[in-house]
Amino acid sequence: MKGGCREILYLVAGEAPVTLIEEGEREFRVYSTHNLETARFILSNRPQISVLVAEQALLQENWFESEPGLFLDRRVILVGKTGQNQVSVQGKLNDIHQFEGTITDPNVRACIVEGCRARAKENRLDKIKPKDKFLSEDWVRVAAHDMRLPLSMIGSYARMMGEKDGEMTDELKGMLARIQHICDKLQIKLENYLNLMEMEDGLCPVMISGVSISTLLSEAVKPWQDYAGENKVGLKTVIEGEDETLGVDVFKIEQVLQNLIVNGIRFSNPGGEVQVVVENLPAQLVFHVKDQGEGVPSEEKDAIFEKFFRGSNTRGEGNGLGLSIAKALVEMQKGEIWVDSTLNQGATFSFLIPKNPAP
Repeated sequence: MKGGCREILYLVAGEAPVTLIEEGEREFRVYSTHNLETARFILSNRPQISVLVAEQALLQENWFESEPGLFLDRRVILVGKTGQNQVSVQGKLNDIHQFEGTITDPNVRACIVEGCRARAKENRLDKIKPKDKFLSEDWVRVAAHDMRLPLSMIGSYARMMGEKDGEMTDELKGMLARIQHICDKLQIKLENYLNLMEMEDGLCPVMISGVSISTLLSEAVKPWQDYAGENKVGLKTVIEGEDETLGVDVFKIEQVLQNLIVNGIRFSNPGGEVQVVVENLPAQLVFHVKDQGEGVPSEEKDAIFEKFFRGSNTRGEGNGLGLSIAKALVEMQKGEIWVDSTLNQGATFSFLIPKNPAP
């Protein structure tokens, strides 16, 4: 199932739908029964189930009390007439919601979706022991922020030393360049992690500032010129249309471009070329990053923008976050991102951003 799966158990008198789709995200696997003992068996053997949806008319008064461990850490949604069976649940469940109506009501659906999201978020840290709670997302966020400045300074000093005139061997210049490239790559990873956390927390607003197209392109490409040279890959920029000053979120566009450029260099063969093209159209900017690598298999084109997805022809290191974050950053600016590719003939990753006047 594309993008992973979340599991739900319906305890209902009628037939439940085979699947329930959350728009734009993931598919749910749904188990359905009208028998309490069958429901108990499923809950005992499927720890992946995060939500139980039960029609209250089917419940016995002591059902939750008979084996409370089955319901801990699961969202329980009771539908029907509120208090119909006076089921005793107080103190036995972590998360219980009661709704009057039927299982198809929108508020029940919304509660199911939110319950699955909450369980998925908890499961990212399910291997951390209570005494190790300092190893939480908050700690990772603080550590990433603390690492950002030292990495930037190391890279900047390496760059300045490499540009100094005087006696410096080619070997030393190469070592400084390598330090700089490693810092740049680590910074992209840090920014990806921080962006992901901020986007999930709703803390990544669009910040518009004025910049020329040529400056935007130059700043995005410049850190990767030496990396491209090391890999014997050409790196070329092209502006199609007028070079004008516009209002855009510079950081977000640079972040998207850098993720695409690094991928383009990584997947290109020695002697190949990566082109970064900007089309300045009347109502939008369209960016293209073209490589001459192996291309993207047709069956992977939809999945390639999902979190943690790594393609069958992936080279070297990577965590499968770059393209998913690029997609999220583009969509936050009301844009679109896509890939055109023929296997063994390279790939072109493109995205468009609506134009705004410079502030």
